[in-house]
Amino acid sequence: LPFIGTDGFYAEPGTGNEPIQLPFGKVGTLVCNESMVSSASTDLTRNGADFLVNISNDGWFSQSPLLIKQHFYNARFRAVENRRDVIVNSNNGITGQIKADGTLINVSRDTVSTVKQFQVQLSKDISFYARFPWATLALSLLIIGISFFSGKKQ
Repeated sequence: LPFIGTDGFYAEPGTGNEPIQLPFGKVGTLVCNESMVSSASTDLTRNGADFLVNISNDGWFSQSPLLIKQHFYNARFRAVENRRDVIVNSNNGITGQIKADGTLINVSRDTVSTVKQFQVQLSKDISFYARFPWATLALSLLIIGISFFSGKKQ
């Protein structure tokens, strides 16, 4: 696995998670594996991102189609969770647009440089998940607890 070697590589966390203001709206940028971290996109959404862009280097996984698909479909989760269009731009990976409802537009895995244009739907609404990301866990624990205790009574 080439990404395990870190000779000469140094990374430091950024200082903020503010979207970038463009003439037509605010874009929240996710770099590579940030698409796998739900809080990265929900923070951008709560800070005003109208849509999200994931810029990736899937060259690390070019011989592993399963990892490439997993990486792309994590971005699909972020689109649905936040109700934001997501543009994925990935070398040696899957590139395309994911609509806020999870619909895929012009998705492909290109082996040569390609230019694509997408039309995004800007959104100002904050989804329930982006507003209360802990609610899914809390509801799951409540259901498990109720099931456990109701089973003990019988």
